[in-house]
Amino acid sequence: MLEKLNRQQVPANSVMTMTVVCLLSILLSSHLKVSLEGLIMLANGIIVLVYIMTMMAAIKLLSRRHKLMAAMGMIICLWLAYTLAASMLYAGVLYALLWLWFRRQTLSQANLMGDGA
Repeated sequence: MLEKLNRQQVPANSVMTMTVVCLLSILLSSHLKVSLEGLIMLANGIIVLVYIMTMMAAIKLLSRRHKLMAAMGMIICLWLAYTLAASMLYAGVLYALLWLWFRRQTLSQANLMGDGA
């Protein structure tokens, strides 16, 4: 759904979704009076979570010779996650909600395809 490209080969649904999410985030943070420092911490939490998942994939996929570097990167990411504490909780909750949403979308598409066969 989000990955479909328009005539100009742009993932328009993804761009529109990200625009709406950014707008809602700005409005919500303004309404809740979240400081710029707080917003940066929350963004850092998400970035560190992405790096942790990247290092997990690297440890699984890379050759034995490169796994040590990936493991060291994972240790650094876990240390950063520890220092960010509450921001990582936000990132984890956001990731879990997105995972559940995408899983539901995938299951509903699989059900639709199964009904048509």
